[in-house]
Amino acid sequence: MSRRSLTLIAVLGAIILVLVGVAALLLLNRPTQATGEGRPPVSEEAEAPPSEPETAGPTSTPDQTPPAPPSGIWADHVAVYDILVGWQDNSDNEDGFNIYRKRADMAEGIVHAGTVGANVTEFVDGDVWCGGTYQYIIASFNEAGESPATTCWQITLPPCPPTLEAELTTGAENSYNFLMGERSPNSDFYLGLTPEGTARLMADQEGQQGLFELGPADDTPLFRITMPADPVYVRDGLPLKAGNRYVARARNGVSLIIFDVTGVGNAVTLSYTVWNPGDVIESGPCERVGVPGYTPGGPCITGDDLCDPLCVEPDEDQINRTVEEEEPDCEDCWLEEETYGYMVEEDCFYCQSESEEDRTLTYTATDEDCGDVPCIPGDDICNPFCEDFTQNECDFIADFGSVSYCCVFFEDGSGKECYPLTDPDCEEDQTPPPPACVCGDGICNPECENTDLCPQDCPCVDDGTCTPGEGLQCRDCGETAGGCGNPCTDSSQCQSGLSCFGGVCWDACTCGGDCGEECPCSQVCTAWNTASYPPACVRWEWRDCHGAPCTP
Repeated sequence: MSRRSLTLIAVLGAIILVLVGVAALLLLNRPTQATGEGRPPVSEEAEAPPSEPETAGPTSTPDQTPPAPPSGIWADHVAVYDILVGWQDNSDNEDGFNIYRKRADMAEGIVHAGTVGANVTEFVDGDVWCGGTYQYIIASFNEAGESPATTCWQITLPPCPPTLEAELTTGAENSYNFLMGERSPNSDFYLGLTPEGTARLMADQEGQQGLFELGPADDTPLFRITMPADPVYVRDGLPLKAGNRYVARARNGVSLIIFDVTGVGNAVTLSYTVWNPGDVIESGPCERVGVPGYTPGGPCITGDDLCDPLCVEPDEDQINRTVEEEEPDCEDCWLEEETYGYMVEEDCFYCQSESEEDRTLTYTATDEDCGDVPCIPGDDICNPFCEDFTQNECDFIADFGSVSYCCVFFEDGSGKECYPLTDPDCEEDQTPPPPACVCGDGICNPECENTDLCPQDCPCVDDGTCTPGEGLQCRDCGETAGGCGNPCTDSSQCQSGLSCFGGVCWDACTCGGDCGEECPCSQVCTAWNTASYPPACVRWEWRDCHGAPCTP
């Protein structure tokens, strides 16, 4: 080989070495795909594919078995008029527990009261009312579904207490024993002054138990507040703030005084109520109440221990007949539901009940079971028949606001308890609704329509009698002012013996010839404003069928 050839080969080799070196440098500084930054060199061994395919590790799969049902359900009354429900956890694969509630004294449906997590065995239900009776069942659940429920547990809360007023001046000797509702040196707390003259609520006297501040008051009734889990009661005083809400533990160590500071001046005014522990509650396995499938507003039934103030009077031939009660279907006690996997059915409360005693259910004009339900102020349910107390059962009767209460002293003389005698939720319903007056609907309503106001609905009938609904233009009613059937806006415009009924002068005996023995007392409109249509009633009065004033 010539020298020239050897030189050329040497040059080519050098060029190749230079190119290999440049390529190596570029590879060492190549950017990564994830960050675009340089990365340290990786050995060929690490980059090489594994000699054997990798085996995938274990993956978690949802439990395909619903959890075992809980058992041992119980319930208790806790402050303030809340219900603590507990149960025994019998499973190790649950995701949590569903708590179901049904009000057992009023016609209401099942409610999903709440959900707690795995291994939790208690639930505080604050969405209940003092005086109410409630039933509970509990079911565990996981991704596979919901377990059967526990047996049913029923609990009745004490009646709602009144909200009272008190006035405090400084000094322990000027305060109240709130359980007795009177000024006493044996007070539960008192109004004190610091050396700087600042007012404080104090509970540092012998026998006093302490105070706790809840914060600014709101519209929540005092007997509906939710207590914190572990309140810390202090005895050496809390700042007095108008508009704040406080809790004091009574001298007996168990009762609570919940109060709002409503005014601060020469004296401090309080609005308060007293919560007593559940010495009068009933708690135990469910009694069977109601009729499976019954919904509020159905026919009135007495004997099912369920109050339905909205029930409708059955047909006359049905009243006093026995209700044929169907047995609940326990074979299909669970219905599929998107939210929780399964949803408790109405019959489950009956299927899980331990009491299956015989009973007689009867159709009645009103639901007489409502008389066994205590009056509950503020639950938005009007029960005009709620439980009444006779004078002999009450040590005294007191009016607090718009509600009358039957008050009974404790046997040991340590205080008193008061029970509502009336249901203030019915106050707005005491005045009958105005009659439906729609001129042109083909219905003559003589309480607010007559021929003069709406001739198309109230035509004249020539039968020799001026009847309600006929006006002056009708031949039978004549032109005599204030006579039978003549228009009026007040009874003073009617002739002697007649009253203004529904915009016309009327008396059932004089004008209609109806002088029967039955003459019910009812509320009627005796004064109308006919300036607008339909006419508006401006005065309701109790009158009998002859228009005479009466007492219901």
